[in-house]
Amino acid sequence: MRVLRVINTMGIGGAERSIVNNVPIHNEHGVKTDVLLLNGKSSFFIDKLKKRNIKVYSLTLSDNIKTIYNPLLILKLIKFFKKYDIIHAHLFPSIYWVAIAKVFSFSKTKIVLTEHSTENRRRRGSSLLKYLDRFIYSKYDAIITITPEAKNNLEKHLNTSKRMVIIYNGVDLNAFKKVQEPFVFPKVRFDNPYFLVQVASFRVQKDQKTLIKSLLNLPKNMIAVFVGDGPNKDECIGYAKRIGVYERTLFLGLQEKIPEIMYASDLVIMSSVYEGFGRAAVEGMAAGKPVIGTNVNGLAQVINDKRLLFNVGDDKQLSKIIMWLYDNPELYQNISLKSLENSKRFSLENMIEEYEKVYNRILSKSDNY
Repeated sequence: MRVLRVINTMGIGGAERSIVNNVPIHNEHGVKTDVLLLNGKSSFFIDKLKKRNIKVYSLTLSDNIKTIYNPLLILKLIKFFKKYDIIHAHLFPSIYWVAIAKVFSFSKTKIVLTEHSTENRRRRGSSLLKYLDRFIYSKYDAIITITPEAKNNLEKHLNTSKRMVIIYNGVDLNAFKKVQEPFVFPKVRFDNPYFLVQVASFRVQKDQKTLIKSLLNLPKNMIAVFVGDGPNKDECIGYAKRIGVYERTLFLGLQEKIPEIMYASDLVIMSSVYEGFGRAAVEGMAAGKPVIGTNVNGLAQVINDKRLLFNVGDDKQLSKIIMWLYDNPELYQNISLKSLENSKRFSLENMIEEYEKVYNRILSKSDNY
């Protein structure tokens, strides 16, 4: 069996980190899996895959193709249908280009997609976008959703549940057990720093500004640490400067040592406007840290503790939860232990096993989902 995983680029998002963790294991299981990026901009995640002898393709953006949203990428994708039994797509626009390339390739190659979100702008758009989504998704032989909430919302959007299966994202829990020393954050000017860590790409969905604004209501020793990159990063840095809390923020960019960073944190914060799953939440729990997140479908079920949830964009409510944990060490310790236990629901081994079951089903022409 030969599988090609297709994704836009190799940033720090949950979908990307999932590929980095599980593709090498698929290969160890005899499921020969390669990776194709619409834009293979250099990153340490790409280097990590190559060190594990994973073949990584990049659809080099020529002078005529300057964006991953250019439909000409469909033509570049078509040739890959001759090489693989299954092509597995993640995120928009990859899922569109793969489906359309399948139509024009006249290939018998099976195609799979993973739906990573419970919400997106296309679903809130015009009726035309809804019908276009229905056409694109209908071309897939299997649709993996990462939570029951993601599946339910997608069923409503597509008006069908055919070919759908729920597979929770998995985290390499063993990587957290192997951490020898926590990450060392850059020095800050305040004594006894208390680190509020958010690992997320800088996009509107992740809403880093709410965590930045919450610093106005918190003691000065509380430092917001942001791990990731993306189009909104400069805007968030400017916002921190404008409201006068920049000295209490750390923007670390892309980082490879996520387990070490989680161990060095005091609290893990996810302020997403919407979230399919919340991989960073599981990683925080795997490090035995309390995780505070927005009360949105997907993320709320992962955190599984209403006391740690706040309304989207409510920086004051967020700051109250932070102070509640800060002022109650025994409570903090109890929640830390529960977090560690909760993380065990989301093992990488379970995810790998379920993905390979889907691959075998569609190749055997069994649609028993």
